[in-house]
Amino acid sequence: MIPNITAASAGDYYVVMTVGSCIAPASEMVNVNITSTAVPNAGTDQAICGLGNTSLTATMPTVGTGTWTTITGAAIFNPDSPQTDIANLNVGNNIFVWTLSNENCINYATDTIVITYTDATADLANADADKAIELVVQSESNGMLIYEIN
Repeated sequence: MIPNITAASAGDYYVVMTVGSCIAPASEMVNVNITSTAVPNAGTDQAICGLGNTSLTATMPTVGTGTWTTITGAAIFNPDSPQTDIANLNVGNNIFVWTLSNENCINYATDTIVITYTDATADLANADADKAIELVVQSESNGMLIYEIN
């Protein structure tokens, strides 16, 4: 075990196995490659209303790549780009996952965002039932009619 390992710790090592008080002979030289990993950031959750499309904005790792995926059926135009457009959102919650990989560690970390989509046609104003009103001329003054609403 190499405690507090950093990229500066990369290099050649001998492996020595110890079991109890028994020490095995050192192994042949082993090269240890240290690959840094990042904490994924998929951006913030969104609530949108309208046309069923928006954009995803993740943070690209300094080493390696990121990939967008979803199981909710939306179209991701450029899944290997941290900033990409999406379309065909389902009404309700749409889940998107930003997954990081590098040469040595495939799919080592993920971050998830939820885009809650409301179809604009579902947001109809409800002003109650139509009502009939009656305008009654109450008086006339200097050529102006004053109405009363019943």
